[in-house]
Amino acid sequence: MEINVSTIPPHGKRIPLSLSVDWVCRSFEEGAEGKCTTLSGSILLENHQSRITVKVEFESTCVLECGRCLTPVRVQINGNQNLVYVPEVKTPSVNPNTKHANKVHEEIELSEDDMNLGWYEDGRINVEQVFCEAVSLSSPNRVFCSTKGVTRITKGECVSFKGDDEPLVYNPFANLDEM
Repeated sequence: MEINVSTIPPHGKRIPLSLSVDWVCRSFEEGAEGKCTTLSGSILLENHQSRITVKVEFESTCVLECGRCLTPVRVQINGNQNLVYVPEVKTPSVNPNTKHANKVHEEIELSEDDMNLGWYEDGRINVEQVFCEAVSLSSPNRVFCSTKGVTRITKGECVSFKGDDEPLVYNPFANLDEM
């Protein structure tokens, strides 16, 4: 879903998040790498000249895989992300005869705040990508059955196997034994 930034009113544009909307489901599943079962929240876009600030707030329950045993687990993911987007800066064209970029006459100094920017193209911001990014930033890197707040969906204990029912014990130096 793309929005023309010039149509964002001065008071902002709020987009409710619902699992009944296809792009919301796709974005969540891509960002969290799991299936969303409940979701509430909204995206607020505000236009400050060409700088777009986006506040994404959501509460969700989703099903992910345990990082050890790959068993489905239920996890709460709540997000509160403030993101900033600016127009994409076109890079100078390259002259095919000289294979050098034409010189840019204006130097741009970046502040620390500018390091966490996203870009939008042609006056349009892709809200699907914005939501996916917010979900990804809010999601845990890895989830285990034993992690606090994680509910294992099937009964049993978290165990992974090498093969032939031999339990796998994680050893970050295991490859060194083979040298």
